Amino acid sequence: MGYDYRPFSTDFYRITLPSGQTEILATSLVDKKIYPYAIFKDLYFQRWGVEEDYKLMKSRLTIENFSGTSVEAVLQDIHAKVLTKNISAVAIFEADKLKDKKYEHRKYQYRINFSYALSQLKDNIVRFLLYPSSLNLSGLLIAKISTIVDAYRPDRSFIRVDKRETRNRFRYNMAYKRVG
Repeated sequence: MGYDYRPFSTDFYRITLPSGQTEILATSLVDKKIYPYAIFKDLYFQRWGVEEDYKLMKSRLTIENFSGTSVEAVLQDIHAKVLTKNISAVAIFEADKLKDKKYEHRKYQYRINFSYALSQLKDNIVRFLLYPSSLNLSGLLIAKISTIVDAYRPDRSFIRVDKRETRNRFRYNMAYKRVG
């Protein structure tokens, strides 16, 4: 198996964040007519949704934790975790309708707690898939998921303190504990 060691071109862009902090972005998209400088700041912020999904898959669903060593076992575990995440997203979509009615009188907007939805689904996924209509399990799960919400305050920002030096590196941060 050969590797391509030929050099390639890169550009570096300096982006100033709303906090005043500067980020340096490196890219191999060097054609300035197709990829002008102006698009890179927006692209930088669009990546957050993807990175949050990676964080969810790695920390909440522990996608790297496999139940076997064969290719089939690894693929089965990955597909099961992605399926669980997707069913959770559908359940949250439905639970949002209940939540909006329930919390419309409150000061802040509220979002369904995704970790809680995942934990509920993870505990009930086999029952949910085997008996979706006979036990009305989907309705019960959606109702339960709609009760655990977090306040959402848009455009909120504050200075974050880097605690990596003081944190025990062998433990998960409480905010990133795995589900179940």
